[in-house]
Amino acid sequence: MQLMILTLVIGIYLHDMSSPEPERSALTGWGLLACVFLPKLALVGLYGTISWKTNQQLSVGHGRVWLRLHERFGVLYRYLAILLYGMDVYFGALSALRQHLIDTVLLDEVLFMLPTLLVLAWSWWAYYPIDRRLREAGLMRRIDAGLPVQAIWSRGQYMLAQFRHQIAMILIPLLVILAWEEAVRSLGPQLVPGLAANPQALLIVIGAGCVFLVAPVMIRHIWDTTSLPDGHLRQRLLSMCRHYRVGFRELLLWRTFGGMINAAVMGVFAPVRYILLTDALLEILPQDQVEAVMAHELAHIKKHHLFWLLVVAIGMLGAFQLVWIPLAAIAAAMTTDSILLPASAITWLSDDQTMAVAGTVAILGCWLPAFGWVSRRFERQADTFAVLHMARQQAKAAAFTETTGTIQRSNALIMTQALHHVADLNSIALHRRSWRHGSIAWRQGYLRDLVGQPIGKLAIDSQVQWIKIASALTFGLVIAIEVGLIGVVW
Repeated sequence: MQLMILTLVIGIYLHDMSSPEPERSALTGWGLLACVFLPKLALVGLYGTISWKTNQQLSVGHGRVWLRLHERFGVLYRYLAILLYGMDVYFGALSALRQHLIDTVLLDEVLFMLPTLLVLAWSWWAYYPIDRRLREAGLMRRIDAGLPVQAIWSRGQYMLAQFRHQIAMILIPLLVILAWEEAVRSLGPQLVPGLAANPQALLIVIGAGCVFLVAPVMIRHIWDTTSLPDGHLRQRLLSMCRHYRVGFRELLLWRTFGGMINAAVMGVFAPVRYILLTDALLEILPQDQVEAVMAHELAHIKKHHLFWLLVVAIGMLGAFQLVWIPLAAIAAAMTTDSILLPASAITWLSDDQTMAVAGTVAILGCWLPAFGWVSRRFERQADTFAVLHMARQQAKAAAFTETTGTIQRSNALIMTQALHHVADLNSIALHRRSWRHGSIAWRQGYLRDLVGQPIGKLAIDSQVQWIKIASALTFGLVIAIEVGLIGVVW
């Protein structure tokens, strides 16, 4: 979902890179409104029908098949929503909105994204009866197991939680960055006459960096969080932080009405870094599994994963852009000399703005899978760290620092069971793929393969080390080329 919200903002950037009044914008009036709203209405109607049918089948014993169908259609639903959003961009809906209704900093972009955001919100509204039925079934299991029970959230609480966790956490910081960019570009020359493009770009980058740094503080208040109450568990988790020399601002209880088993780390630097554990995680998981999850989150800090993900992201984007430049030049030359393409196609392909949009799409098409692969290796290293922590705990060896012995099945089992609880309560299929984390089954299979390996630096640590070295070199090369320390002639 976070990637989807990012795509909405990227769509606006791509639109603003193209000509303000392209020929395809000839669609106006009722025709444009029909193009924007009718396909979305058809899509939400289809999703609502499938959700209603799935809920009905849950009560007659055919729910498992329909849940799988619903899950697959849910993935398609999000892709189709993005496709329809792309059609809005393509047919000039944003230009029409700015021309005929409003063209104010941020407001026009928010109104333009609103129909697609409502399509996403409808999916939560339609899914709520299914979620409630599944939670009612899980409620009986929790009562039988003697676990704490919370009231099932209402539809309004469910909708608010989804908006907070899936949209607001990334959309609000992105909107702040977007507003800052618009303000610099529109107001900068007025406040500072003669402000050139390069200083403007520098101001935009500085502003975006500041938003990135304070985003954890924003998200801490966007989500429903409070300080983890004092007690044995808090003291144990704080002791782990002190031992691993991990600095942070606060250890937070993430309140989800018992509806989510999850944990997270936010913030690159200790003064704006938070560690979050959900209420359901603390209520359902036994203490050893909570400790394993905590160790996983501490690994992200101890191994500086957030910082290196930023280096990887910037380095990869810069590298793919450097590769695209000569490829685009070659394609332009071949297009100009081609006798096979019609003149209209040659004109379209030779347009600088068209090539800029094509370049953005091509670069992101390469960056997304590459960044996802790196992120999944960081997750694997964090899982490994959690298992090693439990192994050293079980051996009671030198206060977490013992490097002898081997990983036992019970050590890996603690983390695999914690992952299973995450999938079970959150209704996540074990084999459902995740761009940044990998599937639960993939992670569990890896953890089982750790059994019998020596405690110490494992293969994943070496792999991540090489990733960091390659990323640092790539990042340094890109920066050197951008500032002119290294000249490149294409």
